[in-house]
Amino acid sequence: MDVNPYQPPAESAASLAEEPGPANGRAPRPVGIWILAGLHLLAGLLFATAAGLFVWQLDRFRADLMEAFLWFAFVVASIMALIGLSSSVGLWRGARWGWWIASFYYVWAVLGVVADFLAMMSRMSFMDTESIAVVLAGKLVQLVIHALILAYLFKRNVRAFYRLQSLRVDRALIPLVVIAVILLTVTYYVTSTQLANPL
Repeated sequence: MDVNPYQPPAESAASLAEEPGPANGRAPRPVGIWILAGLHLLAGLLFATAAGLFVWQLDRFRADLMEAFLWFAFVVASIMALIGLSSSVGLWRGARWGWWIASFYYVWAVLGVVADFLAMMSRMSFMDTESIAVVLAGKLVQLVIHALILAYLFKRNVRAFYRLQSLRVDRALIPLVVIAVILLTVTYYVTSTQLANPL
């Protein structure tokens, strides 16, 4: 039986079929996600360690104000540890919930820096020029870093990895901003009232 000269060689066809492609049609993991997942894991472990230290310190301080502060710090550190560890796993696995948790964190961080700046403005009259410049520079650096990472998470290729290509930026940001504002309001209320005076 003659070989059909127009038929592609079987070996070439096999090699083409075996070329690697994205698993389940998913886009490849962006390099920035590798880095973010690692940073979130490290941050989560650090906050978990801090939460443990706050609990350990409770046995040493029994004053009402200090005990209230340590409990508040423990709760905040625990929440941050949960956000860091869960978002790290979700980001790495390409899970949508990981993207949402990470995006929420950076929205929260950006608004937190803005809130800190607004709160600091009321104390500027008691600060010298050099202190104001240092604090403002630090807040500006934080704001830029958090805003850039948030913008990166909304890039099309990043959203494609999480199968969120059709997600509209405004529809994603509105609920994240609302939740972040509520949590920031509660946090500032607790720190300004409950912790300002002994219980």
